[in-house]
Amino acid sequence: MTLSTVTEKKVLYHTDGAVFPLIPGLIECGIDILNPIQHVCSGMDRVNLKLQYGNDLIFHGGVENQRTLPMGTVSEVIEETKKCLDTLGKDGGYICCSCHNVQAGTPVENILAMVDTVKSYTK
Repeated sequence: MTLSTVTEKKVLYHTDGAVFPLIPGLIECGIDILNPIQHVCSGMDRVNLKLQYGNDLIFHGGVENQRTLPMGTVSEVIEETKKCLDTLGKDGGYICCSCHNVQAGTPVENILAMVDTVKSYTK
């Protein structure tokens, strides 16, 4: 078998809410990427998630989509996005986006604030 015929595949698992107690089992099942990260749910603290499982999982999502993204100011969206990048993204292993689908009626400027923050982010 040559290197060109070997393809590593990643497994993304979608779940919602407070799934912290399930994470060890998901890792054991071979999950590589956990989606979404709803840090406002019980037990889903970004810092703790990264400390406990940052070496075993890639985190996907995180930018709060029920209040901050649809109803927050551009500044609040930028701050929320930076917090996700600083915690979940510390030392890599993070795909930054809304924690779930962008809600209908979310201001375009808030979506662009999230995207532009990710594109221009430096510590």
